[in-house]
Amino acid sequence: MQQMRLTRSFMGLLAVGLSLMPIAARADVAALFADLDGAQPNRGLAQMMVIGIAEGFDTINDQLKASQHPALYCSPDKLNGDQLIDILRKWVKANRAKSPRIDKAPPATALLYALQDAFPCSK
Repeated sequence: MQQMRLTRSFMGLLAVGLSLMPIAARADVAALFADLDGAQPNRGLAQMMVIGIAEGFDTINDQLKASQHPALYCSPDKLNGDQLIDILRKWVKANRAKSPRIDKAPPATALLYALQDAFPCSK
């Protein structure tokens, strides 16, 4: 019985993961912004992707701080999806002239640089 539940849970997770593949397959900043500016469900999935990336960074920051290493960035508060997207958009716009191919950057990399610029850690 428990094995059947585990199998169903695994199949459910697999279905969710496969449903996200279209977003992951187009994973660059330009595609992310197109999804964010488009209709549902892509807009919601794109926002969830940005939040998930940021939560991963938060987890890494917690581990770095716990082991007495410098954090990746030092935001004063936990940021919501709209704030994260706004920071990313502003960073891309500010850096487009220096890096014309910035729209082809992976969203996670661009978000990390955006957060580092927005919330540098004091030395």
